[in-house]
Amino acid sequence: MAQQMTGAQMMAQSVQQAAQAAAEAAKALWEVGVAQRQSCFADANKTVQCPREFGSVVSSEDQNGWADLSVSFLQWLCFADSNCTSDLAYVEEHCDTAVSFSEAPEGNATKARSCKLHAILAGILSNRPLCLLRQIPSNNGLETWRHLHNLFTPKTTARSMALRSAILSFPAFKSDRTLLEQIQTLERLGDEYQKISGNNIADDSPRSSEHGHVRSSNTYTLV
Repeated sequence: MAQQMTGAQMMAQSVQQAAQAAAEAAKALWEVGVAQRQSCFADANKTVQCPREFGSVVSSEDQNGWADLSVSFLQWLCFADSNCTSDLAYVEEHCDTAVSFSEAPEGNATKARSCKLHAILAGILSNRPLCLLRQIPSNNGLETWRHLHNLFTPKTTARSMALRSAILSFPAFKSDRTLLEQIQTLERLGDEYQKISGNNIADDSPRSSEHGHVRSSNTYTLV
């Protein structure tokens, strides 16, 4: 009987040790994962600067600045965590549906990224956009992005005109951002304008029209 109790105790001890080892291994993997994710965001800042702030007291300024902000933010996020970029692309494609998460492992992973996105946006947004973020429950960063996207990118003629104005008045290149980053921002604005208006910005630009007249005139003269 004593031997049986000793055997049972040894078995229980072995199970306890195995469970403790598994818990320590899981903790170590989690810490490695956190460190790797933090490293990815730090490395992203070395390649593409994260937008510093978005949000003003004038709504029209936010309307005009959203396209530039979203492009810069997505570029930075792409370097930091490509899964987050895919999440935002999905949200923008399904912008009429509130963001929710399944209980599956994939849903839990997306929810964790959404909470991280909420924390990042909280450090970037100010004024009205920040007030909007604070109204979204459960630290749902993806839902916040959906609201911002719907607020500042309505598919209307006014939006296409705002994009056109932003492109034609695109500021001179800045030293605090890479040349490639700024070119990609301008390209993204042009792509969005074409998607909304159905026209190429080069065809709608008064500058291109002026150049076109000059070319026509020169051609006529040469002929």
